[in-house]
Amino acid sequence: QPSEDGVDCSHTIPEICYMPFGYGVNDSDSTIAEFNLTGSAANLLADLGMKLKEFTPGTYSVCLCGIGINGQVATMTLSGPRLRNTGFCAMSWPHCALEYWDAVNPAIGRDHLQIMTDCDRPELTPEGFRVGGNSVLGKTGFAMSNTSAMRTAENGIYVLCYCYETATQKCDQLEQFKAGAGTFIFVGPNRLPPMDSMLGQSFQVNNIFGTRLTDEDKVMLLPQCGVPHGHPVLDSLNATFDFANSRFNFGILREEDGFLAKDYQLCWCQPADGRFGGPVLRCDEPEHFLAHIGTVRLICSFRFVDLDGHGHCRQCPLMIQTAGGTRGEECVIAVDLFVLAFSWLTLMTLFFLAIFGSFRCSRHGVMKLHGMPRKVEDICN
Repeated sequence: QPSEDGVDCSHTIPEICYMPFGYGVNDSDSTIAEFNLTGSAANLLADLGMKLKEFTPGTYSVCLCGIGINGQVATMTLSGPRLRNTGFCAMSWPHCALEYWDAVNPAIGRDHLQIMTDCDRPELTPEGFRVGGNSVLGKTGFAMSNTSAMRTAENGIYVLCYCYETATQKCDQLEQFKAGAGTFIFVGPNRLPPMDSMLGQSFQVNNIFGTRLTDEDKVMLLPQCGVPHGHPVLDSLNATFDFANSRFNFGILREEDGFLAKDYQLCWCQPADGRFGGPVLRCDEPEHFLAHIGTVRLICSFRFVDLDGHGHCRQCPLMIQTAGGTRGEECVIAVDLFVLAFSWLTLMTLFFLAIFGSFRCSRHGVMKLHGMPRKVEDICN
């Protein structure tokens, strides 16, 4: 501690000092906290409130410092996590756990963690983390309570907030997690707006950005993320992330391969090797693709519709019809096709009349067609 007015308050360990009324304190020195003593001389009480919130956990010396006053009165251990803790989980992982925990006097069953946007502003915490981003310290670390709920939160960088459970504080309210405990990285891509793709055409998902993506990331089109189609071709079809171009390329999606004209979920997976508390994932089965990042509607190709609502495309019966309705499920008159058909009919009618007009008709009991007279020389030539 810095000396003031000739008073030496230095010790071999950091200090927390009682400052007599009116005594100046160096506000820039984060290792000094001022507090008041209450009670009798035999039973003094020091109420620090939240003054130690930003202190690094460890051992401190409690001393009296002031004009003409000097002396250590106690040694205090400040328990809790260090800010250098860093954890991460991928949105596609079936469970999220933090195995490595750097803290002073960790207490199993009493140390609680909560993933938040800001420990001082609990109202900013996403709903997915409110429900599932909390845990109590166990023998193997922290296992988040509801990973499925966490997947509804956006990817990004968050903070770990700490709470110590006592008889009067059960750590079941976000407002009780006031101390910072480190950083949490939620790995995954940004969610995408709904997309449409026509059967029989190549399908690409462009503009893929996010947090800690790799060139091993994959996506699948599934009826529901984590649920297989039950079709061998579709259950093995996925697209690998093109990191250089920030896209996934599925190639051509065909009905004959098993795809139907309906909505599919775009599901993401990042392989993991089991380190740092994560699972072992190869991202080669539909059950591995748990993170829903977008919705894709496959529609029938030109002049084909799903009349029965079962996803099977059938051609409209009339040439002037095309797919219509809110989901392209009915055949409707297409203005451009109607104009084209009418123009073609008009042209053919005029052509027929031009040919028919080159003949003469007469009635002499029986209808006969007589050709136009031509000179012999015209024929010979």
